[in-house]
Amino acid sequence: MSRRRSERIFKRNHRRVPNEISSIIIETLTDNFPALHSLSLVCKDFAALAQPHIFREIDLVPKIGRRPKGRDSLIHRFASLRNHSDVIKFTQRLHFSSDGASWEEFCEMTCILDLLPALISLSIDRPEYPVYQAIEASSISGTLKQLHISDPDLYSLHFLCFQRMLMSLTHLEVLAVFCLLGHTYTRALTLPSSLRVASFMGVNTDSLHAISEGLDKAPLPLLRTLVLGPYSDSVGHVDWGGIGADCQVIYDVGYVLDENDVGAFISSMSGMTTSRIMFISSKSRLPTQFLSRIILQLPSFVREICITQTSTVEPSYQFDPQQYQGEWAELDSALIQRRELGLLKRVCFRCTNFKDTCSPRHSIFGSEFLFGDYGPAEPLVEDRRILDHIENLLPRSKDAGFLEVDRDTLFFEATM
Repeated sequence: MSRRRSERIFKRNHRRVPNEISSIIIETLTDNFPALHSLSLVCKDFAALAQPHIFREIDLVPKIGRRPKGRDSLIHRFASLRNHSDVIKFTQRLHFSSDGASWEEFCEMTCILDLLPALISLSIDRPEYPVYQAIEASSISGTLKQLHISDPDLYSLHFLCFQRMLMSLTHLEVLAVFCLLGHTYTRALTLPSSLRVASFMGVNTDSLHAISEGLDKAPLPLLRTLVLGPYSDSVGHVDWGGIGADCQVIYDVGYVLDENDVGAFISSMSGMTTSRIMFISSKSRLPTQFLSRIILQLPSFVREICITQTSTVEPSYQFDPQQYQGEWAELDSALIQRRELGLLKRVCFRCTNFKDTCSPRHSIFGSEFLFGDYGPAEPLVEDRRILDHIENLLPRSKDAGFLEVDRDTLFFEATM
Protein backbone atom coordinates (compact mmCIF):
# COMPACT_ATOMS: atom_id res chain seq x y z
CA MET A 1 0.00 0.00 0.00
CA SER A 2 1.41 3.37 -0.98
CA ARG A 3 2.27 5.91 1.70
CA ARG A 4 -0.07 8.51 0.13
CA ARG A 5 -3.02 6.11 0.16
CA SER A 6 -2.28 5.19 3.78
CA GLU A 7 -2.38 8.85 4.74
CA ARG A 8 -5.77 9.29 3.03
CA ILE A 9 -7.23 6.32 4.89
CA PHE A 10 -5.82 7.61 8.19
CA LYS A 11 -7.28 11.08 7.64
CA ARG A 12 -10.68 9.63 6.71
CA ASN A 13 -10.93 7.33 9.71
CA HIS A 14 -9.17 9.29 12.44
CA ARG A 15 -10.18 12.74 13.63
CA ARG A 16 -7.49 15.05 14.90
CA VAL A 17 -9.75 16.21 17.73
CA PRO A 18 -12.70 14.23 19.13
CA ASN A 19 -16.06 15.68 18.06
CA GLU A 20 -17.18 16.25 21.64
CA ILE A 21 -14.07 18.26 22.51
CA SER A 22 -14.41 20.28 19.31
CA SER A 23 -17.99 21.14 20.20
CA ILE A 24 -16.99 22.30 23.69
CA ILE A 25 -14.22 24.52 22.32
CA ILE A 26 -16.48 26.02 19.65
CA GLU A 27 -19.23 26.69 22.19
CA THR A 28 -16.70 28.51 24.38
CA LEU A 29 -15.53 30.64 21.46
CA THR A 30 -18.95 31.11 19.88
CA ASP A 31 -18.68 34.94 19.92
CA ASN A 32 -14.94 35.10 19.25
CA PHE A 33 -14.95 35.04 15.46
CA PRO A 34 -11.19 35.66 14.96
CA ALA A 35 -10.32 32.71 17.19
CA LEU A 36 -12.84 30.45 15.45
CA HIS A 37 -11.49 31.47 12.07
CA SER A 38 -7.91 30.76 13.11
CA LEU A 39 -8.84 27.35 14.50
CA SER A 40 -10.73 26.42 11.34
CA LEU A 41 -7.62 27.16 9.27
CA VAL A 42 -5.41 24.73 11.19
CA CYS A 43 -7.90 21.95 11.93
CA LYS A 44 -10.31 20.53 9.37
CA ASP A 45 -12.66 19.27 12.09
CA PHE A 46 -13.08 22.82 13.38
CA ALA A 47 -13.56 24.10 9.85
CA ALA A 48 -16.74 22.06 9.50
CA LEU A 49 -18.07 22.46 13.02
CA ALA A 50 -17.32 26.19 13.24
CA GLN A 51 -19.10 27.15 10.00
CA PRO A 52 -22.52 27.71 11.62
CA HIS A 53 -20.88 30.15 14.05
CA ILE A 54 -18.48 31.88 11.64
CA PHE A 55 -21.18 32.53 9.03
CA ARG A 56 -23.99 33.17 11.52
CA GLU A 57 -23.44 36.92 11.24
CA ILE A 58 -22.05 38.69 8.18
CA ASP A 59 -20.94 42.34 8.22
CA LEU A 60 -20.40 43.76 4.73
CA VAL A 61 -19.73 47.35 5.82
CA PRO A 62 -16.14 48.39 5.01
CA LYS A 63 -14.04 50.32 7.49
CA ILE A 64 -14.27 54.12 7.43
CA GLY A 65 -12.39 55.52 4.43
CA ARG A 66 -12.00 52.11 2.79
CA ARG A 67 -14.58 50.87 0.28
CA PRO A 68 -13.04 48.42 -2.20
CA LYS A 69 -14.69 48.44 -5.60
CA GLY A 70 -15.53 45.77 -8.15
CA ARG A 71 -14.35 42.28 -7.38
CA ASP A 72 -12.63 43.43 -4.20
CA SER A 73 -15.82 44.76 -2.58
CA LEU A 74 -17.14 42.89 0.43
CA ILE A 75 -20.56 42.55 -1.18
CA HIS A 76 -19.08 40.96 -4.30
CA ARG A 77 -16.90 38.60 -2.29
CA PHE A 78 -19.88 37.43 -0.23
CA ALA A 79 -22.03 37.13 -3.37
CA SER A 80 -19.39 34.81 -4.82
CA LEU A 81 -20.38 32.30 -2.13
CA ARG A 82 -23.86 31.90 -3.59
CA ASN A 83 -22.77 28.64 -5.22
CA HIS A 84 -21.80 27.32 -1.78
CA SER A 85 -25.26 26.86 -0.29
CA ASP A 86 -23.78 24.79 2.52
CA VAL A 87 -22.10 27.98 3.77
CA ILE A 88 -24.63 30.77 3.23
CA LYS A 89 -27.44 28.67 4.68
CA PHE A 90 -26.00 29.45 8.14
CA THR A 91 -26.31 33.25 7.86
CA GLN A 92 -28.87 34.55 10.36
CA ARG A 93 -27.81 38.21 10.63
CA LEU A 94 -26.64 40.44 7.77
CA HIS A 95 -25.37 44.03 7.89
CA PHE A 96 -24.51 46.16 4.87
CA SER A 97 -24.39 49.79 3.78
CA SER A 98 -25.76 51.43 0.63
CA ASP A 99 -23.55 54.46 1.14
CA GLY A 100 -21.27 54.67 -1.90
CA ALA A 101 -22.45 51.33 -3.28
CA SER A 102 -22.34 50.85 -7.04
CA TRP A 103 -25.29 49.67 -9.12
CA GLU A 104 -23.53 46.33 -9.53
CA GLU A 105 -23.37 45.96 -5.76
CA PHE A 106 -27.10 46.76 -5.50
CA CYS A 107 -27.81 43.98 -7.99
CA GLU A 108 -25.58 41.55 -6.11
CA MET A 109 -27.35 42.34 -2.84
CA THR A 110 -30.67 41.56 -4.53
CA CYS A 111 -29.36 38.12 -5.45
CA ILE A 112 -27.90 37.56 -1.99
CA LEU A 113 -31.19 38.28 -0.20
CA ASP A 114 -32.89 35.48 -2.11
CA LEU A 115 -30.25 32.96 -1.07
CA LEU A 116 -30.33 33.29 2.72
CA PRO A 117 -32.99 30.87 4.00
CA ALA A 118 -31.96 31.26 7.66
CA LEU A 119 -31.84 35.09 7.68
CA ILE A 120 -33.85 36.51 10.59
CA SER A 121 -32.24 39.93 11.13
CA LEU A 122 -31.20 42.51 8.53
CA SER A 123 -29.31 45.73 9.32
CA ILE A 124 -28.84 48.43 6.65
CA ASP A 125 -27.02 51.77 6.70
CA ARG A 126 -28.35 54.59 4.48
CA PRO A 127 -30.61 52.47 2.28
CA GLU A 128 -32.06 53.89 -0.95
CA TYR A 129 -35.20 52.86 -2.77
CA PRO A 130 -33.58 50.03 -4.83
CA VAL A 131 -32.84 48.29 -1.52
CA TYR A 132 -36.47 48.63 -0.39
CA GLN A 133 -37.62 47.19 -3.72
CA ALA A 134 -35.15 44.33 -3.47
CA ILE A 135 -36.34 43.37 0.01
CA GLU A 136 -39.99 43.56 -1.05
CA ALA A 137 -39.34 41.27 -4.03
CA SER A 138 -37.09 38.80 -2.21
CA SER A 139 -38.02 35.61 -0.41
CA ILE A 140 -37.05 37.08 2.99
CA SER A 141 -40.17 39.28 2.94
CA GLY A 142 -42.09 36.32 4.31
CA THR A 143 -39.52 35.18 6.88
CA LEU A 144 -37.57 38.21 8.18
CA LYS A 145 -38.22 38.90 11.88
CA GLN A 146 -35.96 41.89 12.60
CA LEU A 147 -35.15 44.95 10.48
CA HIS A 148 -32.68 47.66 11.58
CA ILE A 149 -32.28 50.75 9.40
CA SER A 150 -29.96 53.71 9.93
CA ASP A 151 -30.19 57.08 8.11
CA PRO A 152 -32.93 56.14 5.64
CA ASP A 153 -33.60 58.39 2.64
CA LEU A 154 -37.38 58.83 2.56
CA TYR A 155 -38.15 61.60 0.07
CA SER A 156 -41.36 61.09 -1.96
CA LEU A 157 -40.72 57.97 -4.08
CA HIS A 158 -38.38 56.58 -1.43
CA PHE A 159 -41.10 56.93 1.20
CA LEU A 160 -43.58 54.98 -0.95
CA CYS A 161 -41.04 52.21 -1.56
CA PHE A 162 -40.22 52.13 2.15
CA GLN A 163 -43.91 51.83 3.01
CA ARG A 164 -44.49 49.00 0.52
CA MET A 165 -41.43 47.16 1.81
CA LEU A 166 -42.65 47.35 5.41
CA MET A 167 -46.07 46.02 4.51
CA SER A 168 -44.50 43.11 2.61
CA LEU A 169 -42.71 41.92 5.77
CA THR A 170 -45.56 39.81 7.07
CA HIS A 171 -43.57 38.15 9.89
CA LEU A 172 -41.59 41.18 11.09
CA GLU A 173 -41.51 41.37 14.90
CA VAL A 174 -38.83 44.03 15.52
CA LEU A 175 -38.39 47.29 13.61
CA ALA A 176 -35.64 49.73 14.63
CA VAL A 177 -35.08 52.93 12.65
CA PHE A 178 -32.32 55.38 13.56
CA CYS A 179 -32.01 59.03 12.46
CA LEU A 180 -35.39 59.41 10.80
CA LEU A 181 -35.10 63.11 10.06
CA GLY A 182 -35.96 66.16 8.07
CA HIS A 183 -38.75 65.12 5.74
CA THR A 184 -42.21 66.65 5.61
CA TYR A 185 -44.38 63.58 5.34
CA THR A 186 -47.77 64.01 3.74
CA ARG A 187 -49.09 60.65 4.86
CA ALA A 188 -49.01 58.26 7.78
CA LEU A 189 -46.36 55.59 8.11
CA THR A 190 -48.22 52.30 8.40
CA LEU A 191 -46.34 49.57 10.24
CA PRO A 192 -46.64 45.77 9.89
CA SER A 193 -49.38 44.34 12.10
CA SER A 194 -47.01 41.59 13.29
CA LEU A 195 -44.72 44.06 15.12
CA ARG A 196 -44.01 43.43 18.79
CA VAL A 197 -41.18 45.95 19.22
CA ALA A 198 -40.76 49.28 17.43
CA SER A 199 -37.83 51.62 18.02
CA PHE A 200 -37.36 55.08 16.50
CA MET A 201 -34.21 56.79 17.77
CA GLY A 202 -33.10 60.25 16.70
CA VAL A 203 -36.39 61.40 15.16
CA ASN A 204 -37.91 64.83 14.60
CA THR A 205 -41.54 65.94 14.82
CA ASP A 206 -42.40 65.20 11.19
CA SER A 207 -41.32 61.61 11.72
CA LEU A 208 -43.19 61.35 15.02
CA HIS A 209 -46.37 62.60 13.34
CA ALA A 210 -46.04 60.03 10.56
CA ILE A 211 -45.53 57.22 13.08
CA SER A 212 -48.36 58.28 15.41
CA GLU A 213 -50.80 58.76 12.53
CA GLY A 214 -49.93 55.31 11.24
CA LEU A 215 -50.59 53.80 14.67
CA ASP A 216 -53.89 55.67 14.86
CA LYS A 217 -55.10 54.46 11.45
CA ALA A 218 -53.80 50.92 11.82
CA PRO A 219 -53.23 49.99 15.51
CA LEU A 220 -50.77 47.19 16.22
CA PRO A 221 -52.46 44.59 18.45
CA LEU A 222 -49.19 42.77 19.24
CA LEU A 223 -47.02 45.84 19.94
CA ARG A 224 -45.61 45.59 23.47
CA THR A 225 -42.62 47.95 23.34
CA LEU A 226 -42.27 51.37 21.70
CA VAL A 227 -38.89 53.11 22.01
CA LEU A 228 -38.75 56.80 21.05
CA GLY A 229 -35.73 59.08 20.91
CA PRO A 230 -37.04 62.50 19.82
CA TYR A 231 -34.68 65.41 19.40
CA SER A 232 -35.36 68.05 22.02
CA ASP A 233 -35.58 70.73 19.30
CA SER A 234 -38.66 69.03 17.81
CA VAL A 235 -41.86 71.03 18.15
CA GLY A 236 -45.55 70.32 17.82
CA HIS A 237 -48.22 68.24 19.52
CA VAL A 238 -48.20 64.53 18.69
CA ASP A 239 -51.29 62.41 19.25
CA TRP A 240 -50.48 58.88 20.45
CA GLY A 241 -54.04 57.59 20.71
CA GLY A 242 -53.14 54.53 18.64
CA ILE A 243 -50.92 53.02 21.34
CA GLY A 244 -52.52 50.16 23.23
CA ALA A 245 -52.76 50.08 27.01
CA ASP A 246 -50.42 47.06 27.18
CA CYS A 247 -47.60 48.81 25.30
CA GLN A 248 -44.55 49.91 27.30
CA VAL A 249 -43.41 53.34 26.09
CA ILE A 250 -39.70 54.10 26.48
CA TYR A 251 -38.17 57.54 25.94
CA ASP A 252 -34.47 57.99 25.36
CA VAL A 253 -33.33 61.27 26.93
CA GLY A 254 -29.89 60.97 25.36
CA TYR A 255 -30.91 63.19 22.44
CA VAL A 256 -31.39 66.18 24.74
CA LEU A 257 -29.64 69.20 23.23
CA ASP A 258 -30.47 71.65 26.02
CA GLU A 259 -31.56 70.57 29.51
CA ASN A 260 -33.55 73.79 29.88
CA ASP A 261 -35.54 73.22 26.68
CA VAL A 262 -38.25 70.77 27.71
CA GLY A 263 -41.23 72.33 25.96
CA ALA A 264 -40.53 70.72 22.61
CA PHE A 265 -39.86 67.33 24.23
CA ILE A 266 -43.09 67.49 26.23
CA SER A 267 -45.10 68.44 23.15
CA SER A 268 -43.91 65.25 21.46
CA MET A 269 -45.48 63.17 24.24
CA SER A 270 -48.45 65.35 25.20
CA GLY A 271 -50.89 63.02 23.48
CA MET A 272 -49.64 59.96 25.37
CA THR A 273 -52.35 58.11 27.30
CA THR A 274 -50.25 55.32 28.81
CA SER A 275 -49.98 55.12 32.60
CA ARG A 276 -46.34 53.97 32.61
CA ILE A 277 -43.33 55.77 31.14
CA MET A 278 -39.71 54.64 31.11
CA PHE A 279 -36.80 57.03 30.59
CA ILE A 280 -33.44 55.62 29.50
CA SER A 281 -30.01 57.20 29.18
CA SER A 282 -26.79 55.87 27.69
CA LYS A 283 -24.79 58.78 29.09
CA SER A 284 -22.58 58.32 32.14
CA ARG A 285 -24.25 61.34 33.76
CA LEU A 286 -28.00 61.20 34.11
CA PRO A 287 -29.69 64.46 32.89
CA THR A 288 -31.43 64.99 36.24
CA GLN A 289 -32.24 68.65 35.60
CA PHE A 290 -33.98 67.77 32.36
CA LEU A 291 -35.90 64.92 34.01
CA SER A 292 -37.06 67.26 36.79
CA ARG A 293 -38.70 69.57 34.29
CA ILE A 294 -40.21 66.73 32.28
CA ILE A 295 -41.75 65.00 35.30
CA LEU A 296 -43.59 68.17 36.30
CA GLN A 297 -45.18 68.41 32.85
CA LEU A 298 -45.94 64.78 32.08
CA PRO A 299 -49.52 64.01 30.96
CA SER A 300 -51.85 63.33 33.87
CA PHE A 301 -52.30 59.72 32.73
CA VAL A 302 -48.72 58.87 33.72
CA ARG A 303 -48.68 57.41 37.25
CA GLU A 304 -45.58 55.17 37.15
CA ILE A 305 -42.07 56.20 36.11
CA CYS A 306 -38.94 54.10 35.61
CA ILE A 307 -35.56 55.80 35.12
CA THR A 308 -32.87 53.50 33.73
CA GLN A 309 -29.25 54.58 33.58
CA THR A 310 -26.50 52.75 31.69
CA SER A 311 -24.15 50.60 33.75
CA THR A 312 -21.37 50.66 31.14
CA VAL A 313 -18.98 53.59 31.53
CA GLU A 314 -15.41 54.50 30.67
CA PRO A 315 -12.87 53.26 33.25
CA SER A 316 -11.93 56.82 34.18
CA TYR A 317 -15.51 57.77 35.12
CA GLN A 318 -16.23 58.22 38.82
CA PHE A 319 -19.72 59.00 40.09
CA ASP A 320 -19.58 61.83 42.62
CA PRO A 321 -22.87 62.15 44.58
CA GLN A 322 -21.87 65.62 45.79
CA GLN A 323 -21.13 67.12 42.38
CA TYR A 324 -24.73 67.51 41.22
CA GLN A 325 -26.49 67.40 44.58
CA GLY A 326 -28.54 70.50 43.74
CA GLU A 327 -29.92 68.91 40.57
CA TRP A 328 -30.85 65.74 42.46
CA ALA A 329 -32.62 67.85 45.08
CA GLU A 330 -34.59 69.48 42.26
CA LEU A 331 -35.55 66.05 40.93
CA ASP A 332 -36.60 64.97 44.43
CA SER A 333 -38.85 68.03 44.70
CA ALA A 334 -40.40 67.37 41.29
CA LEU A 335 -41.26 63.80 42.27
CA ILE A 336 -42.77 64.92 45.58
CA GLN A 337 -44.80 67.63 43.87
CA ARG A 338 -46.26 65.18 41.38
CA ARG A 339 -46.95 62.75 44.22
CA GLU A 340 -48.82 65.42 46.21
CA LEU A 341 -50.98 66.14 43.17
CA GLY A 342 -52.03 62.48 43.17
CA LEU A 343 -50.29 61.89 39.82
CA LEU A 344 -47.48 59.56 40.89
CA LYS A 345 -47.85 56.07 42.27
CA ARG A 346 -44.24 54.86 42.08
CA VAL A 347 -40.83 55.71 40.65
CA CYS A 348 -38.19 53.07 40.03
CA PHE A 349 -34.46 53.51 39.42
CA ARG A 350 -32.32 50.99 37.56
CA CYS A 351 -28.76 50.79 36.31
CA THR A 352 -28.50 48.20 33.54
CA ASN A 353 -26.48 47.05 30.58
CA PHE A 354 -28.33 48.00 27.38
CA LYS A 355 -26.57 45.37 25.31
CA ASP A 356 -29.65 43.39 24.27
CA THR A 357 -27.82 41.33 21.64
CA CYS A 358 -24.29 40.15 20.92
CA SER A 359 -24.26 42.47 17.88
CA PRO A 360 -24.81 46.25 18.35
CA ARG A 361 -25.84 46.47 14.68
CA HIS A 362 -28.86 44.34 15.50
CA SER A 363 -29.86 46.06 18.73
CA ILE A 364 -33.14 47.96 19.13
CA PHE A 365 -31.03 50.84 20.48
CA GLY A 366 -28.37 50.95 17.78
CA SER A 367 -24.59 51.13 18.01
CA GLU A 368 -24.57 54.93 18.46
CA PHE A 369 -26.73 54.63 21.59
CA LEU A 370 -24.53 51.87 22.97
CA PHE A 371 -21.11 53.24 22.05
CA GLY A 372 -21.48 56.83 20.81
CA ASP A 373 -20.85 58.17 17.32
CA TYR A 374 -17.35 56.71 16.94
CA GLY A 375 -17.36 53.93 19.49
CA PRO A 376 -15.70 53.93 22.91
CA ALA A 377 -12.15 55.29 23.16
CA GLU A 378 -11.35 52.38 25.47
CA PRO A 379 -13.21 49.25 26.62
CA LEU A 380 -16.18 50.08 28.84
CA VAL A 381 -16.58 48.71 32.35
CA GLU A 382 -19.58 47.92 34.53
CA ASP A 383 -20.32 50.43 37.29
CA ARG A 384 -23.64 50.31 39.15
CA ARG A 385 -22.56 52.20 42.26
CA ILE A 386 -25.01 55.01 41.52
CA LEU A 387 -27.74 52.76 42.94
CA ASP A 388 -26.03 52.92 46.34
CA HIS A 389 -26.64 56.68 46.46
CA ILE A 390 -30.16 57.04 45.02
CA GLU A 391 -31.97 56.89 48.36
CA ASN A 392 -29.64 59.49 49.88
CA LEU A 393 -29.96 61.75 46.83
CA LEU A 394 -33.77 61.51 46.90
CA PRO A 395 -34.51 61.44 50.66
CA ARG A 396 -38.01 62.94 50.50
CA SER A 397 -39.16 60.44 47.88
CA LYS A 398 -37.68 57.63 49.96
CA ASP A 399 -39.45 58.77 53.13
CA ALA A 400 -42.74 59.08 51.22
CA GLY A 401 -42.49 55.38 50.38
CA PHE A 402 -42.89 55.47 46.59
CA LEU A 403 -39.18 55.25 45.62
CA GLU A 404 -37.85 51.88 44.45
CA VAL A 405 -34.21 51.01 43.74
CA ASP A 406 -33.96 47.92 41.54
CA ARG A 407 -30.63 46.20 42.16
CA ASP A 408 -31.66 42.87 40.67
CA THR A 409 -32.13 43.84 37.01
CA LEU A 410 -28.65 43.75 35.46
CA PHE A 411 -29.63 43.78 31.78
CA PHE A 412 -32.22 46.04 30.23
CA GLU A 413 -35.82 44.88 30.40
CA ALA A 414 -38.71 46.70 28.76
CA THR A 415 -40.94 46.06 31.74
CA MET A 416 -41.74 47.94 34.93
